[in-house]
Order: sequence, then C-alpha cells, then structure tokens
Amino acid sequence: MVVVDNINFSIKISPKVNELWWSYRQVKAKDCEVFGVLIGNKNLNEENYSVLEVTVPQHDDLCSRTSFKLRDPEHQRRVDYLHKNSGGELIYLGTWHTHPEKIPLASNIDVQDWKECRLRNIERQLFFIIIGTEKNALYYFENENLQHQEF
Repeated sequence: MVVVDNINFSIKISPKVNELWWSYRQVKAKDCEVFGVLIGNKNLNEENYSVLEVTVPQHDDLCSRTSFKLRDPEHQRRVDYLHKNSGGELIYLGTWHTHPEKIPLASNIDVQDWKECRLRNIERQLFFIIIGTEKNALYYFENENLQHQEF
C-alpha cells in the first residue's frame, strides 16, 4: 500500500493500482501516454481517501507519446458500475496519466484540463496523478491554488 500524506489529507493507493501504474511507465522511446480515471472512497469523518481501482485506455481513446484524449464512455460506465455495486461507497476521485519524465511535471494542457474537470465536480476534492519513470506526482487544488506532491 502506498500512502501519500500531507496536512490536508491522506491518500492510500492499493497495491493493485500501484503495480498497474508501475507496469505502464513510459520507459521506452515509443511508449504512448497511458491514462484513466481514479475510483475509490473517502472516509466520511476525515480527509482520508483510498484509490482502489483505475480505468485504463479503451478502444475509442487516443494517445501519443506526449498526449491523450480520454473519449471512450467505458470510463464513465466503470465509475457508474462500481458506484452502484458498492452502495455508493466507490466514487470518481480524479484522473491519472503517464509522462516520459523521471520526475513528472504537469503541462499547461494538464492544468487546463484539471481546472475544467474541477468545475464539473465542485462538490468534491479531486486528485490528478502523473506517473513518471522514477517518481510520481500528485496534484490537487487547495482553494484556487494547484498544489503538488511527489511520491
């Protein structure tokens, strides 16, 4: 289990998700970005989150070495299915994708996408994770300010 702690919250990432991310790192020169959504839960009394499932690229998605387009409706169907079958416990927590960098940094396109995503989900804290070749980065909004933390 990977745990990312800070003053505002704690996130536990399941071993299954962490192993999947490790397998999708962009270590070869021709590897495309891999991406999906984060699905997990939140402790109702505290700011403790768990990432238990993620989606991966689907048939109608597009990707290249340095970009992706999450277009396939299967991502939303998976969120809906897990939400329903968990009695509402499992929810959408944000997105993840890979970068071909040792220590990944968000691009302007990433930040713009995250701002739009946040506007569609104003009722919840969202997280955005970039998987690098050696380290990962967690991004989140604290009020209007985008913060990040390596892990």
